[in-house]
Amino acid sequence: MRIVVVGGVAAGMSAASQAKRRVKEADVVALEKTGDVSYGSCGMPYNLMRADNPMDELVVLTADNFRNKRSIDVRLFQEAKKINREKKEVEVWDNKENKAYNISYDKLVIATGARAINLSLQKQVKGVFMLRTLEDGKRLKNFIKERKPKKAFLVGAGRIALEIVHALHELGINTVLVKKRPGRILPQFEEEISEKVEAKLEEKGIKFISGVEIKGFMEKDGFLKKVVTTEGEFDADLSIISIGVNPNAEIAKEAGINIGKTKAIEVDRYLRTSDKDIFACGDCCEHYHRLLKKPVFSPSGTVANKQGRIAGANAIGANIIYPGVVGTSVFRLCDLTVARTGLLREEIKEDFVKTIILSQTRGHAYPGSSPIKIVLFSEKGTGRLLGAQMIGKEYVWGRINVVAAGLYKDFTVDDLSSLDMAYSPPFSPVWDPLLIAANRAKKFI
Repeated sequence: MRIVVVGGVAAGMSAASQAKRRVKEADVVALEKTGDVSYGSCGMPYNLMRADNPMDELVVLTADNFRNKRSIDVRLFQEAKKINREKKEVEVWDNKENKAYNISYDKLVIATGARAINLSLQKQVKGVFMLRTLEDGKRLKNFIKERKPKKAFLVGAGRIALEIVHALHELGINTVLVKKRPGRILPQFEEEISEKVEAKLEEKGIKFISGVEIKGFMEKDGFLKKVVTTEGEFDADLSIISIGVNPNAEIAKEAGINIGKTKAIEVDRYLRTSDKDIFACGDCCEHYHRLLKKPVFSPSGTVANKQGRIAGANAIGANIIYPGVVGTSVFRLCDLTVARTGLLREEIKEDFVKTIILSQTRGHAYPGSSPIKIVLFSEKGTGRLLGAQMIGKEYVWGRINVVAAGLYKDFTVDDLSSLDMAYSPPFSPVWDPLLIAANRAKKFI
């Protein structure tokens, strides 16, 4: 039996590994169009801050590791161009040999990921980057090392953009951050959270401007000199475009495989596509949302790894349901941690209660305590937990994970308030901030 996996990063190599682990005699082939497999792209902004650490340290396993230790036929610089569903073949372009060939499959796993959205500007200028692939990260890091930029202009103000801002600030690069839509930063978060983010940017001397459209780039001696916008010209010797990603679903669409409303590949709960012999996983496909009860597009490294394992197992004959997502995310901005899980305000259809508390991260009088703000959403009448958002300097990620676990198990705020959470003054007040939020919410249910 031959399993062909298209894509060799998180989802793809997880799928290939799982298939081979379950059926050792299976012929598992992984096609990767670049020269890198199995790397943690989420770590790239943080790697930028570590001047002496190569970007390659983000590689978890090399192609040779997969070949020699797991007996997976990993083929680098091999780009899947077309799927012939009738013949059950993939047309591949060998970028090393500059020739095409076909490879047959019994089951196919599409793990083509997503690509960074670029500005619709024709001219390419040295000093303008995107940060999506490991190769992107290497180019950007080399540029910073060699050119030592002083002023950066960052287009986009989402989670990844703010992680990049953090890295640039640590490198001592003066940064202007802009987004196209008018209004506050992180509008998907509640104002109580986003205002703290804007205050942190101001505190660190990072200028944030909304309602800005990019018109073009000006260069001098072949390198970026200015960014031209609807709000004027900005001096910059480095610009990074971070305005989101689109799923790489074209190869599936051209093969007649169903594409969902999110523009990602449509899959069922077993990660099968509309073709029973083809599976999809990771950032190229849709993700079932447990609370919304419908598919969403939720690209994430941890989601890709989980889906990859299930797709690989099911491709080899298992029957595992993908449990879905609840919208959990976390990021770091300087000394702040920002996190959310569950539904956003605009996604909540029920009558709901919004609870806001400001507490401390450690026990009374214990040194080093800092404020933590929690926004909790719960259903009016039933108390069913709907979501949470948090911001603080420490212990945020652990608390958001507690809520995420509760959402998976249909907790009410009463359930949350009754949890036997660990207590010790270095880690929590005697009443953990989550328990305080849940108890306050109960008063208004």
